[in-house]
Amino acid sequence: MIWEPCFFHEYGEQEVDMFTTNEGGLDRGFRVVLGLLLMLAGYVSGGTWGIVLGIVGIVPLLTGLVGWCPLYSIFHINTCKIKGI
Repeated sequence: MIWEPCFFHEYGEQEVDMFTTNEGGLDRGFRVVLGLLLMLAGYVSGGTWGIVLGIVGIVPLLTGLVGWCPLYSIFHINTCKIKGI
């Protein structure tokens, strides 16, 4: 699932930036691993810091699984190398 090809949709002159894949396979894999490690660290440490680490770990995990990063969309960054479908 993480290493599937990514697609960037174009319709004529207008590009569809909202909710299209903007992360490449390596980027997605790194985010999933980072998210899982942060959540594991939060579970192991416990307490308030554990809760904070767990919540922070959800963000890279979800963006890696979905393949779309809102900050990448804002700054027009696209690590996905495959264009068009």
